[in-house]
Amino acid sequence: VNKPDLVEFFTLISNTGSNQVLFEEIPVSRFKAHFQSCTIAESNITTLTQIPILGLRHADGHYQLNPPPDSLLQRDMDIVILGDIEQIKRFRDLILTDSEV
Repeated sequence: VNKPDLVEFFTLISNTGSNQVLFEEIPVSRFKAHFQSCTIAESNITTLTQIPILGLRHADGHYQLNPPPDSLLQRDMDIVILGDIEQIKRFRDLILTDSEV
């Protein structure tokens, strides 16, 4: 294996224990109003939640990985985030209109 640290990271992500790491795709339409129709930077989501936005799924279905801070969060798109169970719960509580899991 050329990149043992990367293998260790992906092992962590695939862990099925209590510290399970999850990818979530969440519709921007579920965001509280003040987190919609603004840029990622303006929304301050990553600072508030300590969860990175890894990708955007646009209305036409294509994914944009590592979107820049000036990407607009529109109601007809989804975001992709990565975090452990507690981080995802915090994200849902702070950002979504309903925090139902």
